[in-house]
Amino acid sequence: MLRNAMYPAFLTGPLYLLKHLGLDYPSVVQVQPYLTQSLLVILNDYFVWRIGKKLMNKDSARYAMLFLIFNRIQNEYIVRCFANSLEQVLTVVAFYYYIDQKDRLSINTVLLTALVAMAFVMRPTCVVGWLPLLSFKVLFEGSMPPFVLSAVFIGGPILFLSVYIDTAYYNAAHGTDDWVITMKNFLETNVVRGLSKYFGEDPWYHYLLVFCPAICTVLYPVVLLSHYKLAREQYYLVTFTTFYVVFFSVFIPHKELRFLLPVVPFVMLVVGRWYAEH
Repeated sequence: MLRNAMYPAFLTGPLYLLKHLGLDYPSVVQVQPYLTQSLLVILNDYFVWRIGKKLMNKDSARYAMLFLIFNRIQNEYIVRCFANSLEQVLTVVAFYYYIDQKDRLSINTVLLTALVAMAFVMRPTCVVGWLPLLSFKVLFEGSMPPFVLSAVFIGGPILFLSVYIDTAYYNAAHGTDDWVITMKNFLETNVVRGLSKYFGEDPWYHYLLVFCPAICTVLYPVVLLSHYKLAREQYYLVTFTTFYVVFFSVFIPHKELRFLLPVVPFVMLVVGRWYAEH
């Protein structure tokens, strides 16, 4: 009971329509979840492009999109039905609405809160990258009041709905009658008790010296250089990627390449900006 049931329901929901239409042939059933996932991939690319244009310019966005859509790791993972893939999509879209968040409650606040809440429901560790970004808005842009209102009236209901769905699903599957909070179970199992270490442990530098080079390949020196040179200009992007990688490197002994998926588009955006300038 570590995983929320909403993402699998989203992927397999169209199967009910195929069944009622008499089109549920084995080959169709096999490919259908990936077709549904492709909608999220398109949404992800669209918002990466919009973030690039909003924070930088068209040339920077073009470079970023080229680096992203031709990246082997991105193409291998984003099309697959991983919670990490969904985490990337929700993070990218939420970041777009984060950029313009100020000191008033707006549609940006509502969408940002809803998307972060849904990402938290799917993978609770996703909040790691948001901690410094939300703190920045609160401390320097007066966003505490709208964040509190949105958390109560938007985030709260989403979390409650997810608990209700998980409770109904797992109780029906196991014949039990208990509240099921998958977010709590996930954090307790993987972070507090650290049971994920039984899947293997790696040294703290494994992301920096193994997985990051595997993702970025020949771009990796440029990734490091661009993040250093553009740390002030692209504060949001650089802060998110740096804090995320450092936290997962130091505090999560079990390391997998797919855990870095949420930062890949932001890395490519920073690199795209550097290439556009040079």
